Amino acid sequence: MQIKDMFHKITLEDKTEFDALTKNATLNACDYPFAVNYIWADYLQAEVAFVNNTVCIRYFVDGKRCYLYPMGGDAASRTEIVKKLLEEEAGEETEFTLISEDNKEELKRYFKGRFEITEDRDHFDYVYNREKLEKLPGKHLSSKRNFLHRFNDGGDWTFEELSKTGFEECLGLDVKWNEKHGYEMTGMVAAEAGAIRRAFEHYDELGLFGAVIRQEGRIVAFSVAEKLNDNTAVIHFEKADIEAKGSYQIINQQFAEHFKEFEFLNREDDAGNEGLRKSKLSYLPDVYVKKYTAVNSGFSYADKEDYPEIIKLWKGSFGDTDEFITSFLNDMCDDEKILMLKRDGKPVSMAVLLDGAYANGEENMPVKYLYALNTAKEERNKGYATLLLKHIKEKIKKPVFLAPANDALAAYYEKFGFKTFCEREEITETCSETQNDAVSAGCTEYWEFSEGLVNRYLNCRNKAFAGHRALLWDESFIRFALMDLYREKGKVIETDGIMAAVKDGDSLIVEECTALGEERAGFLKKLAAAYGKKVCFVLPKSQAVGLKDAEDNIDINYAGLLLG
Repeated sequence: MQIKDMFHKITLEDKTEFDALTKNATLNACDYPFAVNYIWADYLQAEVAFVNNTVCIRYFVDGKRCYLYPMGGDAASRTEIVKKLLEEEAGEETEFTLISEDNKEELKRYFKGRFEITEDRDHFDYVYNREKLEKLPGKHLSSKRNFLHRFNDGGDWTFEELSKTGFEECLGLDVKWNEKHGYEMTGMVAAEAGAIRRAFEHYDELGLFGAVIRQEGRIVAFSVAEKLNDNTAVIHFEKADIEAKGSYQIINQQFAEHFKEFEFLNREDDAGNEGLRKSKLSYLPDVYVKKYTAVNSGFSYADKEDYPEIIKLWKGSFGDTDEFITSFLNDMCDDEKILMLKRDGKPVSMAVLLDGAYANGEENMPVKYLYALNTAKEERNKGYATLLLKHIKEKIKKPVFLAPANDALAAYYEKFGFKTFCEREEITETCSETQNDAVSAGCTEYWEFSEGLVNRYLNCRNKAFAGHRALLWDESFIRFALMDLYREKGKVIETDGIMAAVKDGDSLIVEECTALGEERAGFLKKLAAAYGKKVCFVLPKSQAVGLKDAEDNIDINYAGLLLG
């Protein structure tokens, strides 16, 4: 019998075998225990199969079939199941979700290049030291303590362990909670209400426990949890009356105070909800349980074993040196940076996707920068680059930027929805008859690369661009860019608090500077006078897809140092 035909709807009768097969497994994520799969089974159409001494879960989201990575057993058992599923679903995408860090490495080791594995930030679990949630120490958690004081001022209250006597009142609180938030009882809202009811209907059988807070005799907050492993409890539901100020903080703190047998509390993920994410982060999590999604889509991300083929592919399209390519791969390209399309086990096309942040003056939006896209010479005109771009547009959940080298490339990318974000502009300054030398003009030249220079440049850049629309890079990006600048015999010049990455020759070529608008124009004029040379600064034509205000000009060349 094929594995895909062995699945059946999860029932309470499955709990005994489920628990027996997973008792020695390292269950550290909220998605793995039996109870959570059972109570959400109706909404997710969740099914279970017991194969090769492992537990397999299959579920559906918007009609799309997904699998949890097999639980229990050994690596050979788990990977054999994955192999058979791939064979049974040949020609279709097979997707595994909510994969742990260990299982991600197992997939990469046994199925090299078969899966496109991506980080699933929306489903990272937030794990806290229980005692910290109980004591709320330090100034960073002082606001939580203030909310506890506000709740104390609201009337007499009591803590109780959750039992069947409070179930109906908790369900009523959940209904009121949704009404006060303006949520209709449909979709996920209805599904969560159903999951809570199902948890209460089989509370003891599922091994659940929890807490309620009563104020003046009325339940104003409740939580439902289960044991995740020997030292961790996972809290599946937490609801409170938003009109009872401090009710969320008190249920959180009291749960931690009364269940001291656990060292850690897993408060699940934020499902991509910004408000929930802010709340969970405000408690300063001690651990993030990272999760990943893996799909056999024909695409995969390169690892170090792929680098020899990547270097060949890269050199076939770009004029970079071996030193540059090797340095770039080693310094910049960890997981999820080089997306490959493979044919017969070899990469035929690739796209380098780097992380950045777009600052619009109010908040920083995570973005991807498409640094390099190319196809092997012998594989061109087969539509592989088109497949890569379509895949990036569909799968990448962030705005994507690029800087086309010419108008023909710009027109090509526009076919995929890219919009011009910043027009190409060349700014030149010619030295006047009155010339000063660099020293008398107050220019400081940094002749050698150093970590101190990286930090100074990064701080200067971030300070200059604060409050402006700009592309921001982290320390690793700035470090690599400056290292490459110095490899190319460039240097950094600073004057009047402005820093610039430059290459010196017959003209002074400014790769990037930490100045904007009129300040930048004045800075370039001063360089021309100080060095007695023509100074050139080129703002590349940039394009973006997936950014709300992509039609607005950005304040700087968004790609910054990396475009060199």
